Amino acid sequence: MVTSDTLGSEGTTTTLPGSEAAVITGDFATLGLEGTPAMLHRSRAGNGGLLASQDVLDLFAAIYGDVPGADASRFEPGARDGTMAVRNVFRIWGDLTVTQRDAVLALLGFVGDQVATNGEAQVEAAIYGPMEARAALQTEEQVLLVAESIRDEIAGLVGVDLSLGLDIDIRESYPVAGEAIPLGGGVPFSLPFDTCRVILQIPPAPEERLTTTIAHEMFHCFQYASPDDSNSVPDWIIEGQAQWVGARIGGPDEEVHEKIEQWFQGSTASLFSRSYDAIGFFFAIEQAGVDPWTVMLGMLGRSNAAAVAATGLSPTEAVRWMGTTDAHADLSPVLPVSAIWQITAPEPATGIRDRQTVTEDTPYSRERGMPEYSSFGGWVFSLEEEVVTVTVAASSGALEFFDKPPVLFEGDYQGEFCLRPEGCRCGPDDAPELLEGTDQMILGVGSLGRESSAALEVSVSVEVEDIDDGGFADGHWEGDLVSTPITTSISGTTQRGTPMAAPFEFDVTDGVVAGTYAVLMEQRIDSPDLKAEGVGQISGIVTGCWFSPNLVPGLFSFDGTITTEAGTHPFVFEAPFDGTEGSPGIVRWDFDVSEPDAASGSLATAVFLSYMRSVGVSVNDVEIRFVATRTG
Repeated sequence: MVTSDTLGSEGTTTTLPGSEAAVITGDFATLGLEGTPAMLHRSRAGNGGLLASQDVLDLFAAIYGDVPGADASRFEPGARDGTMAVRNVFRIWGDLTVTQRDAVLALLGFVGDQVATNGEAQVEAAIYGPMEARAALQTEEQVLLVAESIRDEIAGLVGVDLSLGLDIDIRESYPVAGEAIPLGGGVPFSLPFDTCRVILQIPPAPEERLTTTIAHEMFHCFQYASPDDSNSVPDWIIEGQAQWVGARIGGPDEEVHEKIEQWFQGSTASLFSRSYDAIGFFFAIEQAGVDPWTVMLGMLGRSNAAAVAATGLSPTEAVRWMGTTDAHADLSPVLPVSAIWQITAPEPATGIRDRQTVTEDTPYSRERGMPEYSSFGGWVFSLEEEVVTVTVAASSGALEFFDKPPVLFEGDYQGEFCLRPEGCRCGPDDAPELLEGTDQMILGVGSLGRESSAALEVSVSVEVEDIDDGGFADGHWEGDLVSTPITTSISGTTQRGTPMAAPFEFDVTDGVVAGTYAVLMEQRIDSPDLKAEGVGQISGIVTGCWFSPNLVPGLFSFDGTITTEAGTHPFVFEAPFDGTEGSPGIVRWDFDVSEPDAASGSLATAVFLSYMRSVGVSVNDVEIRFVATRTG
């Protein structure tokens, strides 16, 4: 790996201003980017991950100079925004007028080219406007040697030699730290490409590391050499990859750390609306065990979601890792949790923490619309030592109590955990007990958005309950569940149910519950090919503990008629309830009345809804109440 940083003017060392690792403290509901990064995110979000044409022109003008029809004052570009601006301006080349094209070419210096050979690579004479003072030949030789070394190192890591000729252009004065431009027959972005021109500012600015810039721009050359059209690839892939390569080979500089911080600060933004700050995605998949070197070139020429799939991670795995690595748990104060909450980003680095304290009187609840392939992690909860219920609506996520194994989930989730030091066991020693937790918990979630590209309404709630506040005494209990109408949909079939009766009965012995329940509904089923009407029934068993029985569905039956093109016929069937083995854990029963012989209240329906949705069933919000009497 290249480690030399003695490539400044006359061999002086390029150093970074001192900085320390920092944790961003942010609220899930309000965290986001500001200024130019936010504006560029919004532009891509509304344009399939690509910058809108006017934004491209304005960004280019902000870096290189005036272009007719552009507003050079809108954006404040970064030190490595040059390649992104140039690549995008040639992407929209067909939209530009002849006057605009001439202005772009003049600003990029594509006039009066003179090329001199120096070693294996090409060093271009200054062609950017008036002749500028050139760096010393010794510096040019150093740059060439390092550039060739980095080229060879990248080739070894990706397993592909660079097929394009290399053109190194050293300039003492340039508006950006560096940029890479593919040439075909000397014409920029003209296929087929035969040369990659890398323009470098020497000496670099104090906050920039020259080896990092060379590695960043050199990887662009490998991208341009790809058989796929890298010019139309979204910025998050092109610039995120190059930024990661720059950090890995050349070492991180202030620009790299700034983009890593933007990754965390903008965690609730779509991956597909990012650019350089997508560096965080490649650190996240590296933490997940994926070697970015082996997958990056294979991501080119693919759509956004297909590019993620090229990493080998499923969509839910990818956004979960994006969420959990947000926490950067080894930053001070270090969190005693597993490696899924770490990230391989270089130090000094950033993480995000949303610290919350939850008691029985102060529950936590937040919701926010999150776009496709976005995440939020680093919720750190301090919890009262009672029973904690965690409810999440998201595409995937993870939670972990300090010093306990992580819990990974896909789809909506609800779990109940015992934080009491003495445990939450009911009955004899072999009776059920709630999962153990501790008084500190971390949580992260990911969103895949919706099929319509609309934001997914992600919600998180954490509640503490004192289980001594209510429950069922030992004895025989009989009662009814009363539910609001239920509408479900799966694979184009909609089912509407109006509850008729839902009796249950169970025995409580030494605090352990054992019994049965049944839910009867008038039902109407509609699909493109058939309609059915009749009475449906879900039956199952009641298990668990006296303070929170668990309803486990076992059988679904239907008795009615079915109408198809062939006519109306009797329709009777019964089938096991799919996914019973994965049914939700102990359901929380909220007691309004809890007396020795009578109990009433409501069920935490999020458990039921979460379970139904996790097995692929869309269901409306449902309210379920219970009334029960001890009869023996």
